[in-house]
Amino acid sequence: MLITGQENWRRHRVWAWFTLLTTVGLVVAYLLRSRGAESWPGGSSDIGLVYGVLGGLIILFEFALWPRRWKGVRAWRILGRTQVWMRAHLWLGLLTIPLLWLHSGFTWGGGLSTTLSVLLIAVLASGVFGLVVQQVIPRLMLIDLPGETIFSQIDVVAAQDLRDADLLVESLCGAVGAATPEAELEDFAPAGQGRRVIGELLVEVRPEVDLPKDQQGLIRQEYLRTIRPYLEQAPTRVRGGAVSILRSAARANEFFAELSGRVEGGTRNSLQTLESLVRNRRSMHRQVRLHRWLHLWLGIHLPLSIALVLLMFLHVFVSLKYW
Repeated sequence: MLITGQENWRRHRVWAWFTLLTTVGLVVAYLLRSRGAESWPGGSSDIGLVYGVLGGLIILFEFALWPRRWKGVRAWRILGRTQVWMRAHLWLGLLTIPLLWLHSGFTWGGGLSTTLSVLLIAVLASGVFGLVVQQVIPRLMLIDLPGETIFSQIDVVAAQDLRDADLLVESLCGAVGAATPEAELEDFAPAGQGRRVIGELLVEVRPEVDLPKDQQGLIRQEYLRTIRPYLEQAPTRVRGGAVSILRSAARANEFFAELSGRVEGGTRNSLQTLESLVRNRRSMHRQVRLHRWLHLWLGIHLPLSIALVLLMFLHVFVSLKYW
C-alpha cells in the first residue's frame, strides 16, 4: 500500500489529519489533567487508565488485520474493504505511540512495562520497515527486472534455460557428458525437424560438429566448469546462487569476452546466446532476493505482534491484580 503520489495521498489524507488532530487533543487533555499535580499522571490515574484502554483496543484492532485477511473472514463484506482496514492499521498504529507514552506518564516503569514498550517500538518499526519495503522494492523490480518472471514459474523457466544451454553446447561440441540426457534433448524438437530456436539461433539437435577439436574442448571445459554449475542452480532454492564468477555482471562480461576471443567468429553468436541465458539467470536470482525482502518483514512483524498482544494481556492482569 503506497502513500506517495497525489492519488494515494488523497486516500490517506483523512486518516493523517485524524491522527494528527487526535494526538494534539490527547496531549492537550493530558496537560490540562496534570496541571497542579506533583508528577505526571501515570497508568493508575483516571486519564492514564483511559489512554491505556484506548491504546489496548487499538492494538487488538491492529492485530485483527491478520484474521481479517483470511479468505473465509474476508468474505464478510460487513467488515469493510481490506484497503480501508490497511489505512486504519497504519495510522491507528502510529497513534498508539502518543497514547501509550502518555499512559505511562513518560516513564518506562518496571520490567514488564519496559518490555512491553520495547516490543511496541519493535512492532511499529517493523511495520514502518514493511511499508518502506513495499514502496521501494516493486519499483526496483519494475526498473531492474523488465523481463520479470512469474515467481511460481522461476524454477521451471530456469530448468528450461538449462536444457536450452545443454542443447546449444551440444550443437557446438557434440556430447558434453554432464549435459541434458539424450532422451530429454529429443523432446526439444518437433518430430521430423530435429531443430530448436534458442534466442535468435536455429540449433540442430544432431548437428555436424565442424569446430576444431581444441575449440570444442575449450567450450566444453568452460561450460562444464563454470557456466553449467551456475545455470543448474534452482534460483528459489539457492540463496542468491552459490559462489560463481558469473554472479557478477562485470566478471561475467570479462569471462565471455575472453572465451569469445579464443574461438572462431561464427561460434561467437552461440556464446552470446549462452551469455544471455546466464544474464537471465542472474536476473532471476535478483528477483528472488527482492521477493524475499518484500516478504521478510512480515515474518518479523507478525510474531512480534502476537508477542505484543499476549504481553499486553499479562500487563493488564498484573495491573488489575496490584491496583
